[in-house]
Amino acid sequence: VKGAALSNAVISLAANDDWLIAEVPLFDGCTFSGTVWIDLGRTAENPLSEEKPESLTVARFTGAAPDVSGWRLRGSSTGLSSLKGVFTADAATGEVRMSVQRCGFSLIVR
Repeated sequence: VKGAALSNAVISLAANDDWLIAEVPLFDGCTFSGTVWIDLGRTAENPLSEEKPESLTVARFTGAAPDVSGWRLRGSSTGLSSLKGVFTADAATGEVRMSVQRCGFSLIVR
């Protein structure tokens, strides 16, 4: 995608069983606002592996690093519950990377 101003977008990716993304999109001089949802294309019937990578590249960019404060992992797109994505944009490599973390809480009653 070249030169677009994207607002409240969904970036659909196809992750294989091991969380690998075959085609990582390139955003050339794009700006982002609102919420950007990353959809990894999986379902509860076809979930990703519980063994998740430390981080993975979900987008590449040229120009200024995008503001990724509004980027979110679409939880249902992993097929696993209680996951959230934490996004960083690295101007040196031109990559937006996502680390995947468990979220939620545990309640222990004695």
